Amino acid sequence: MIIAVAVQRTLGSFRLHVAFAAPAGITALFGPSGSGKTLTLRSVAGLLRPDRGHVALGQRVLYDSASSLDLPTRDRRIGYVFQHYALFPHLSAAANIAYGLHDASSTDRSLRVKELLEMVGLAGFAERHPHELSGGQQQRVALARALAPRPALVLLDEPFAAIDSFVRDHLREQLRAIHVRTEVPMILVTHDIADVRRLADTVVLYGHGVALEVGPTADVLSRREVQIPAYPG
Repeated sequence: MIIAVAVQRTLGSFRLHVAFAAPAGITALFGPSGSGKTLTLRSVAGLLRPDRGHVALGQRVLYDSASSLDLPTRDRRIGYVFQHYALFPHLSAAANIAYGLHDASSTDRSLRVKELLEMVGLAGFAERHPHELSGGQQQRVALARALAPRPALVLLDEPFAAIDSFVRDHLREQLRAIHVRTEVPMILVTHDIADVRRLADTVVLYGHGVALEVGPTADVLSRREVQIPAYPG
């Protein structure tokens, strides 16, 4: 599956004008804060409507301004892990994960939740509420919730930003393992070079609202090694 994104959006004095295509795998949108990475993610998810452009997953067109096509978010088959996870505080981990499974039978919903809790290493945490979970555990519940309806794509907005540094490596390894197991393409927003090096198959290097370079991670980093340390991480 090829993920193709070409969007333009003006917000005040900021202009987003990015275009890139990436194969299935994990694609990192990498660059400093305020460079348009999250705006791009929201445009792909349908949470922000571009002024013009085109978004497609393989042969499925999600947005095309030329033909006035704009699929609603619920029809895009995209899972989204927000930066601060956005878990429902009054629901248990299991109920948070099951939230997007409205059309499944009770039996199928229970089996899917059990499968995902085991996949993210939280089999014994089904009845715990968000305030009873660590930041890393909340992140894994949010990821399980995003994966629950078997999406065609998962978007992750700075998924490790709120995690203590000493557990980030473990969570990166777990995310990579989950990606290998599910084979769901992912787009990861980050300004941390360690996320890119450990996770990304493809990297889109962002400047002020534009994609400066796109390509296999090793190739892009080797060409940009001098500039990259200037980004906060």
